[in-house]
Amino acid sequence: MYDINENWSTYASYTSIFKPQSYRDASGAFLSPVVGKNYEAGVKSDWFNSRLTTSFTVFRTELDNVGESTGRTIEGSTDYAYIARKGTVSRGVEFEVNGALTDNWQMTFGGTRYVAEDRDGEAVSSYLPRTQLKLFTSYRLPMLQELTVGGGVNWQTHVWSESAGPDGNGTFYSEQGSYALVNLFGRYQVTKQLALQANVNNLFDKEYDTNLEGDVVYGAPRNVSVTASYSF
Repeated sequence: MYDINENWSTYASYTSIFKPQSYRDASGAFLSPVVGKNYEAGVKSDWFNSRLTTSFTVFRTELDNVGESTGRTIEGSTDYAYIARKGTVSRGVEFEVNGALTDNWQMTFGGTRYVAEDRDGEAVSSYLPRTQLKLFTSYRLPMLQELTVGGGVNWQTHVWSESAGPDGNGTFYSEQGSYALVNLFGRYQVTKQLALQANVNNLFDKEYDTNLEGDVVYGAPRNVSVTASYSF
């Protein structure tokens, strides 16, 4: 990491990757561990005594043996068979902006965009969103300092999956369109130690599939939770 001046700094990092995986191939044998390298570089800024901070990062990951579902089960098992993809390259950018708009109003906005392909240019892990955006805000009421309200929106682009049919000839294609989830919360500081919080998740009861590689698994519908926390 290098400090350019009092507001800006830059950094770079390199990481080697070795990750065992539990996926198995059509014969039932476990795939070899994922191995590879990750490169990352970016800039960060800090303004107004940290009332506003920003970050911007570019990254590139090179991997071998990345498990990819075939869409078919292993003989004698209900588990899906996977193949190991060689020469997988993921590259992209991410950013985040955090700011105190007022003494009582906080906001965070960020996003990620990347592509992942094998050495033949075919998409890898297409069931993961290529673009994501997140916005979160909280506001402490000036007339009632113990109460904080807020919420956020998480948006992602469409995802898809292609797999061979049971006979190995046909191809099944499934897709989940882009969608946004809206969440709200309210927190009341009863005492310095005790706080009560209520959350509303998936406010508009969005229906979406979280498992394109197998049977449909819908995400959690609209739900409400109330929690109490106490610190000593």
